[in-house]
Amino acid sequence: MGWALDPDSTEPLDIHAYVDGTFVGSRMADVDRPDVEAAVPNFGRRHGYDFEVPAVPGTRQVTVYAIGRGAGAPYTRLGTQTVVVGALPFGHIDAALDDPNGVRVRGWAIDPDTAGAVDIHLYVDGVFAGAGRTGVSRPDVVAVYPDYPGDRGYDFVVPAAAGRRTVCAYAINVGNGGPNHPMLGCTTVTLT
Repeated sequence: MGWALDPDSTEPLDIHAYVDGTFVGSRMADVDRPDVEAAVPNFGRRHGYDFEVPAVPGTRQVTVYAIGRGAGAPYTRLGTQTVVVGALPFGHIDAALDDPNGVRVRGWAIDPDTAGAVDIHLYVDGVFAGAGRTGVSRPDVVAVYPDYPGDRGYDFVVPAAAGRRTVCAYAINVGNGGPNHPMLGCTTVTLT
């Protein structure tokens, strides 16, 4: 999102976007921007752009160019930004243990869309039993995924009845990927 104009023309410009050096899309800079008209009178107000382009998850370099209309350079680089493209959360349920208050679960989860804590929902025998959050230090996870904060572990207790139980953990997605909440795994535990 931004704006661009060519001093040689009052017409909207084509905007080209590149991700990691590869052309991924273009749009016309014809979005209404009264602030641009106020800052640069006599060119009109339809010089804004705002569009999405495809990119695979991870850290990406996005560069935007304005394609000139008049004499001079055929294009101008408007800027490059580093962005983190989101993905679904991932992780693991390491253990489900008998606890006097129910079942204690331990594991880890990362959501590439946030530096904040990841909510974990726990199901016992297919029924929602409770929720917890990441926030426990996990140096072993940081060693494998150094681009994420070190407190991606979880360790919490939810109520559960005695007996042999199947425990499944889900990471609650906060970003791209819609309402998909991936399963981190299932395990069985005998509760007393």
